[in-house]
This record gives sequence, structure tokens and C-alpha cells, in this order.
Amino acid sequence: MTGCCWAITATTAVEALWTIKHSLKHKIQLSAQELLDCCVEDPKNSGLNTDKEGCYRYSTKSAFKWIAENGICYEEGYPFKGCKGKKEDNPYRSKTIEDGDKDEVVRTLKHHPVAASMDLFKSFMTYKEGIYKTPRDNSDEKSIGGHAILIVGYDMEDGEDYYLIQNSYGKQWGLNGYGKISCSSQVQDKEGKWCPLIRNVCYPNIENP
Repeated sequence: MTGCCWAITATTAVEALWTIKHSLKHKIQLSAQELLDCCVEDPKNSGLNTDKEGCYRYSTKSAFKWIAENGICYEEGYPFKGCKGKKEDNPYRSKTIEDGDKDEVVRTLKHHPVAASMDLFKSFMTYKEGIYKTPRDNSDEKSIGGHAILIVGYDMEDGEDYYLIQNSYGKQWGLNGYGKISCSSQVQDKEGKWCPLIRNVCYPNIENP
């Protein structure tokens, strides 16, 4: 269900921010299903990027914008079908970190997690342990699409720095649902230029709660 990753990542980021900001003992649970049901798919991509469950590609930043404009239900109140309510002002906004600005990502991680996107490879889908690095020049493995993740930490291991990420594949993936991605991992864009694997880093900024 890779087409749902953006919704799960967006709601998990907001949950973490709200829990930290209000010093809650237990993390709130918000409805990723509401985003899947209510966020409008780009007409240009309609039907082209859906998975077998009908989930489609969308960006976490756009999901934050939707939450800011519409609010979002708790998971228990919207597990399977929509709940339409009155539109009200909402304290959620989003901020973006420039691609490749590791220092800013690390500074932000001291306060809360951040959402991000990355190129998806089959080797990532079967990741089990260690620090994940993208396939390079000597590999025939190609990107099979995009994927959204939540970056929850930063550390070093054997002289190599990495981001600790929470994935949306369940606890059977990686290290009980988490993984380590090398901060130096790069991929080639459509023009053949190298760019960071992890891009479009953003997070919800909660104001006036």
C-alpha cells in the first residue's frame, strides 16, 4: 500500500508535534483515512499512480495544507468513512527545509520529527538492518517511484552519519518499522544530475493552539 505513505507520514508528523507541544503523556492518533478520502488527487495524475487499493500519490506538504484548511478527525472517529464538519481556522501550517541542508534538519530534529520524500527502490522495500544506501553506478536497480517517510532522529555509526526514519510499511519492515538512511545517499534526477536521496523535508508548524 505504498500509495498511502504520504497520508500516514503527514498524520504521524502532526501527532508528534501536537504531543510534544502540549507535553501529552500519550500520543494522539489522527485519521490518515480522512486524508486519503478527502484530499483531491491531481487530475493530471488521476488513475496513473494508484496502487491496487486505490491509494494515490500526494505530497506531505500538500497534506499539511489540507489539514490547515479543513482540520482533521481523530482515528477513532474516522476509521473507514468520512465525517464532514464546519470549516474553521486551524493552527497547522507547514515549513520547508532546503534540500541537502542537513544541519537545519538536525537542528529541527532536536525539537520534533520532520516529514520527507525519497526515491523508492526495491532494495529499500526489503531493507532489514544496517545503514541503507542507494544503488550507485555499478547497479542496474532503478527508482520505482516516490515515497514519503518520517525522519525521527540523527546519529552516527562507524563514522557514517544517518537519519533514523519511521516507515509506513508496518513493524515487519526494517528494525521494527524503523530504518537508518545514510545522510550522504544521492540519486540522479531526470537530467542526470546527482541530488540528495531525501528531499522535500517539511513539518507542520503549530501556532496559537
